[in-house]
Amino acid sequence: MNCRILVFTVLTATSSVQAQIPPNYIDERESYHEAHVYHVMVRTQTEASDIYTSLRGVPKDQLLAAFKAAAKAKSIDPGSSQAGGDLGLIKEGTMVRPFEKAAFSVSNGQISGPVQTEFGWHLLYVQSTSSIPVSRLCAQTLEKTLKATPGLRSDAIALTKGFKAGSPAQERQVQKLLGPTWGPAMKDGDGNLSFLKLEKNAGSGVAEVLQHTEYPYGRLHIPAGL
Repeated sequence: MNCRILVFTVLTATSSVQAQIPPNYIDERESYHEAHVYHVMVRTQTEASDIYTSLRGVPKDQLLAAFKAAAKAKSIDPGSSQAGGDLGLIKEGTMVRPFEKAAFSVSNGQISGPVQTEFGWHLLYVQSTSSIPVSRLCAQTLEKTLKATPGLRSDAIALTKGFKAGSPAQERQVQKLLGPTWGPAMKDGDGNLSFLKLEKNAGSGVAEVLQHTEYPYGRLHIPAGL
């Protein structure tokens, strides 16, 4: 069995640096990152460099306050400037890539150097970051489903052990186990079956897609204690 978390498309944008991702875009990574980020956006590299220089000497315990003041005074991002540049918790795949690379590489409590995107030049203050392997997220989902659905564990084991590529009956069984919110099976040349499920997240304006794949010779691993 395989599970992936895919960022599929952006539906709305509350800040001008959110990603404008085309509908056919699929972003698959081994780890899923999040960060609480503040930013200042200006038009030129010179402006960004000047602000960065003015903030470099600020003591760490005063840096966030100074950064927020700079954002209110100088940021041209209408979605965040009056909140001191606060973008809240950003999730990987929701921002343009140069911005994300900086956000997920800067240490907590530190600022980035000037970062260029298609929207302008940015400085980032990273308040906190976190990272979790996608495989762990998938395992947590599986464990929760097995615990919450009577009979699913034995049904899933029987189905996985007896999987045969190209069997319509197997496709129906997998579909039944996954439930009605998953789309129909998509089959590749090796007989693998993939199912997609749309997860709408109105808060961030991002639609995410979960992908479940059944391989012809896959085996379901049941964690101890389930």
